[in-house]
Formats: sequence, C-alpha cells, structure tokens
Amino acid sequence: MSKQTKQTYRVCFCFRRRFKVVAAEAPTDVKKLFNDYSDNGVMTAENLQRFLVEVQKEENASLEDAQNIMNNLHELKILNVFHRRGLHLDAFFKYLFADINPPINPNRGIHHDMNAPLSHYFIYTGHNSYLTGNQLSSDCSDVPIIQALHKGVRVIELDIWPNSAKDDVEVLHGGTLTTPVALIKCLRSIKEHAFAVSEYPVVITLEDHLTTDLQAKTAEMITQTFGDMLFSPDECLKEFPSPATLKRRVLISTKPPKEYLKAKEVKEKDSTKEKDQDDTEAWGREVSDLKARYNDKDDSDEAEADDDDEEDPTSQPNTAPEYKRLIAIHAGKGKGGLSDWLRVDPDKVRRLSLSEQELGKAVVTHSKEIIRFTQRNILRIYPKGIRFDSSNYNPFIAWTHGAQMVAFNMQGYGRSLWLMHGMFRANGGCGYVKKPDILLKAGPNNEIFDPEANLPVKTTLKVTVFMGEGWYYDFEHTHFDAYSPPDFYARIGIAGVRADVVMKKTKTLEDNWIPTWDEQFEFPLTVPELALLRIEVHEYDMSEKDDFAGQTCLPVSELKQGTQQKCKACEKTVYPVELLSADGISYHKSCFKCTHCKGTLKLSNYSSMEGVLYCKPHFEQLYKESGNFNKNFQSPVKSAEKLTPELTRSPSKAAGMFSGTQEKCATCGKTAYPLEKVTVENQSYHKSCFKCSHGGCSLNPSNYAALDGILYCKPHFSQLFKEKGSYNHLIKSASMKRPAATVPDS
Repeated sequence: MSKQTKQTYRVCFCFRRRFKVVAAEAPTDVKKLFNDYSDNGVMTAENLQRFLVEVQKEENASLEDAQNIMNNLHELKILNVFHRRGLHLDAFFKYLFADINPPINPNRGIHHDMNAPLSHYFIYTGHNSYLTGNQLSSDCSDVPIIQALHKGVRVIELDIWPNSAKDDVEVLHGGTLTTPVALIKCLRSIKEHAFAVSEYPVVITLEDHLTTDLQAKTAEMITQTFGDMLFSPDECLKEFPSPATLKRRVLISTKPPKEYLKAKEVKEKDSTKEKDQDDTEAWGREVSDLKARYNDKDDSDEAEADDDDEEDPTSQPNTAPEYKRLIAIHAGKGKGGLSDWLRVDPDKVRRLSLSEQELGKAVVTHSKEIIRFTQRNILRIYPKGIRFDSSNYNPFIAWTHGAQMVAFNMQGYGRSLWLMHGMFRANGGCGYVKKPDILLKAGPNNEIFDPEANLPVKTTLKVTVFMGEGWYYDFEHTHFDAYSPPDFYARIGIAGVRADVVMKKTKTLEDNWIPTWDEQFEFPLTVPELALLRIEVHEYDMSEKDDFAGQTCLPVSELKQGTQQKCKACEKTVYPVELLSADGISYHKSCFKCTHCKGTLKLSNYSSMEGVLYCKPHFEQLYKESGNFNKNFQSPVKSAEKLTPELTRSPSKAAGMFSGTQEKCATCGKTAYPLEKVTVENQSYHKSCFKCSHGGCSLNPSNYAALDGILYCKPHFSQLFKEKGSYNHLIKSASMKRPAATVPDS
C-alpha cells in the first residue's frame, strides 16, 4: 500500500463519500531505537543481532538469526533488491509489527523442568475430541482429533460404544444423533499424529460403555496399534512418572466401565433457547467471574457426572483382564462424598473427574482439599451437559485450584477457548505447562494457597497498545461499515486469579483502517505465574452490536521484555544505549544524580539508601550529622524550630523515676527499668542489650550507629560500607534481624 490512498463509499444513489487511508509512520520511540542501532540509516545484520540481545532480551540470538530475519523480510517483500545491506527505518518498523517478531520468543523453546511427576503440570486437554461440531447432531470423525494433536493437545477423549450389530466398537456421543466413526480409525490417526508437534506423552481417556467381550477387542486394537508406544505399568502407580521419562509414549486412562445401555434415540433440541443471547456474538460470551457459584443445576449434567461414581475398573470382576492391564492412569470417585473423593492415598495416585458445576460448588467448601489433592493426583474438569453448542467455561477456576486436565471442546469458539490456547502457548507449545510452586508446595506453616485471597503485588506489567494493522489488506472496504472506514478500539486486560482480573479499553478511533492508539496501561499482578494478557480489537457500531476484529491471548511469564524499561528517576522509557543499572534499578545516565547536590554520579562513586541516591561525600556527611542513616539532610535551626515548649521542657526527677516502668527493651522486649536503661533514638535498651549486632561489642551513646533500628559500633558500620559501597545489603539484613514483637511482661 502506498503512503496514502483513497476509498470511496456510496451513501445513496447520487452521493459518495471519499476517505484518505494513510499508512502509519514509525513513532518517536521506534525512530530513536533505529538511530541507536543503525549506521548511516542502515541497520545491518550485526546491528540487528545487538538489538535482539540488548533490547528484546533474546540472549541467545546469533548473527545467523539476524540474517534469517532479513531473508524473511526479503521474502515478504518488505525489503527489496536495493536493500541488501540491511534494514531501513520503514522496514525495521514493519519488522517490529510482523509475525516474524512474535511477542513470545520462539527460540526459548521448552524451558520448564520436565522431570517432575505428571501431576505437577497443566496438560492441554480435549473434551469429546472426535466431534466436528455441536454435541447433538454433528459428525464424529478422526479429523478434529488430528487437528487437536497438531495444536499440541495431549489428552484425547473417546466415548466408545458397541456398534449396532454389537460385534465392533465405535466412537460417538451416546444418546444423541451424532454419526459414529470406527474406533480403529481414531486409534490409527492418533498413532500417526500424536507427536507431530510435541514429543511429550499423549493420554487417551476412554469413556467406556462396552460389554466384557468388546473390552477385550478394544484392548487388542490398542495393543496392536500402539505396540511399544504404550505405557502400561504392572501395578497401580505410587507416583506418576514425569513427562521427560514418557516421551513418545501413549497412556490409557478410563472412567469406570458400565453395563452396556442401549442408546436412546433423541430428537435434536433447539439449543438456541438454552443459551444467553450473548452466545451468538461472533467472539463469544465474556468468561464468567471466578466468584460465580454455579447455582444452576440440570439433569443432563448430573447424568454425565454420574459416570465416575463407580469403583476403578481393575477392581470389578466383569472387566476383561487384558483391558485392565492397559490402564496407566486409574480413574474413579469411589464411595462416599466429596471429602472421600479428595482423600489423598500415600500408596497410590489416581485421576478424579468433576463437571464444571461440581467444581464450582466444591471450591466453596473444599478449596484447600482440592489443591492438596492435585499436588499428587490428577483432577480432570469437563463441561456441563447442557453445552450442546460445544461452548466452554472459565478455565481459571480449575487452574487456580491445581486441576491438570481442564477438558475443552476444541471445535468451539469464544473467549474461554482463547484463554485455553493462550495458556498453552507457554513452554514452547509442548502441551505441558509446569504449575507454579504456590500450587505444589505448602507454606512454612503448612498453609495452602488461597486463590481468593488479596495477596501483595509481585510485579507490574506495563503495556503500550500502539497500533493495529492488517484489516485493510484482508477485508473488503465495506466489511465493517457500508458507509465509512471502521471505528476500531482495543480491549486489553488480564485473566488470572480474582485479584488480577481486569479489562481496560482504548479510545475509539473513527474512520481509520490503521488505528494508532499509542496508549499505555499498567496491570499490578499478585500471581503473575498464572496471568494471561488478553488483547481484543472491536469495531464500534452505534446502531448494532460491535463487530469483532481480532484477538490474542499470551502468558505473561513468556512475554519478551521489549523496550519498555522505565527510569526510576523520571519514569520515562530508558533504552539500552542510555541505560545505567544500579542495585537492579534502571536509570538514564543523565538521571543518575545525587539527591542532595544534583551532581552526576558514576557506579564507582555513588551510595544509595532505600533507593535514594547520594554521592559518597554527602552520604558520609549525612552519617556524621545524625550518627545514623535514618534521617535526611535537614537544617539544625529548622529542626529546633519545630520543637514545642512542652517537648523541650526538662522532666522532673519524680517523673523520671516512674515514667520508664512500662518501657520495653527494643532488643529483648522485656521491661527496661530506669537504673538499667539506655535511651537512644527514642528507643529504650537494657545496658546489657545495647550491643553491636555485627560483632557483639558493647556500645554507649557516643560510639554507636543505627540503621533501620539495628545497632552497630562505628568501626563495624564503616567496615560494612567499605565492603559494598552502599548500605542496601544492611537494610536487607536488618529486615531479617529485626526482632518480632513480644508479649508484655505480666
């Protein structure tokens, strides 16, 4: 597209409107980056490699990687034969927004520890993987199974039933009008495509509705199809093996076999009456809040939930023995209620299945028990029975409670499915994402993670939504609006634990195919390990529902750091060429100044106190004036003026005899009586407790120094400064040494 073109829209038979379409130009930040990493207006492969390493934090980027990027730009015709030496500004700008510069670094690959038990991972899981469409009347086929495996899905679900002649096994959704597909065809497709994108194990969950003789036939099919690929332990596992040890292996997991029940013919229901009107939107209904309590109940869901109520098939006498031997992951709820289902057996591990409604009710009363259960065992969650349209639910209520197999209809649509795909873009897209430690380990007092708790903010994600591009090339000019170019706006937010969930919105830009919003957003995150960044673009429509224009969903932990480091002093973007990092904090070189004299500092001559910068002379002057570093520079005259007559008046001797009887020693917490008391910095100490925390030497008011309430003798205090050049390490030490509050003496 040229820099400027025109589009014409017909308003009526005699009137037309003409609009200019202007291509976006590189913003100031991008121009500055290009100037910093180019020579005479050309960014060579060497310059580009340095940009990848220093700015985009791709530490392993090689010169060959940079050259490959340039070759790709030539293939995309972003560069032409006259630009063989390197990138010009426009090409660099287009590269930043091209698919070959994804927000997640593809070279990072699989980087999670893959040697932990299977129960320590979220696993990409499908539900009714054989269905091509809705749950009532669509075709059953191996095609959606193949598509799922090529997306990285690692758990495939097959519902197996006898055929009409009762002499073979078919895959179909029982009790519906779905057309069946032969089991052997599905098994062969799984074998052929199981490891197309990931070497890590595939789990086949079988919902079994077979007679004993057909179980034996199924076992023969599975054994002949997969052969040595099958993982079939001789006895029930005491701990699940790791994904690394199960590479290119297939595991069988079953629900308890039930007596064969003849499928009842049912007429297709009009599912549109069951749905909220919002479900008909092109982008699906907004995912439900985590606080929703699933009060609705329906017979269809309860009927499906009952499939797990019986005991494990290996304990049932009417199960074919060769079928029993195939089971690697044993499933079943067993007897009793929810507390019994969630009981952890130290001698064996298993899989438990709950519907989304059962989970919603369980987290209200058994939240901690669910998380404890999933630390060793596998929990599978599946959609409620009335999701006839193959829609899905909010996966985070399951993930935040440690559920590994959150089963989704992969042939569906909508925001919930975007979250699922977004989560499993992590860890190289291998289908296994390591759960964060908060879900795997109890705290020091055996406390369990609470997804509903308001935790302290761990980090803040800062995102700039600069521009959007692509619609002009892919759509007819009247696709969004028949009378003018589209009016785009973006929605950006976080999916994760309840405290982190938020959605924000940019301004709407009217009549613009290439919107340039250039808006910044900040998202404080309490559990960034579970957070997903959501971005959607919509076209505003005054008279109808807004049109969906695009979306992406990205795991926050996998995002490239990019160019958005901020200077601590001025809060503006700081680029690598002007970056100076001190104590892990970023500054512009020009902002790295002494707070007192405003003189420019260097790493060799600065000192810092709780993030405040000083030159060493003024830092030492502060120490000499006050004897410690708890105070800022201040005028003695002004300090004296602040004192009131009441505060400067000397206390009487009688008051001195009794005023200290309830004062506590800051070191040991016990009562400090006047005869054994030393008072400094408005703190009372026993004379025997008034000691240097570093060397233990006795102190007196004339030879001590204090930092954040911790006492030192002046020689050791100076020595510790000389060792590090600042007192930041002492502040950290002080926070650990500070004594806990004690109970007053009775």
